[in-house]
Amino acid sequence: MAVYQQAEAKIGVAEKLHTIDEVAALLHQQPSTIKSYVRGGRLKGTPVGKSWFVMDRDLQSFMEKQRDDADAELARRKEKAQRAAKTREANRAEKA
Repeated sequence: MAVYQQAEAKIGVAEKLHTIDEVAALLHQQPSTIKSYVRGGRLKGTPVGKSWFVMDRDLQSFMEKQRDDADAELARRKEKAQRAAKTREANRAEKA
């Protein structure tokens, strides 16, 4: 618990903080994956001693971006599938 208090003092907010392990459990990922997200800048984290913490608002922003990216990818794939179906229909009509 002392590490949490150190993190709160360093960050200067009374916001919910998550450890890397907590974030990993919430996102169904390995802690090493979450660490790479933090190192790569995809997820904002704050070091406190040897531990890293993620503020709740940063985790929420990360999850929203992930959902938005997934929605955009799904829309792109649907559009591609529709174009492919139209092309197949045109090819069949041309052969007939």
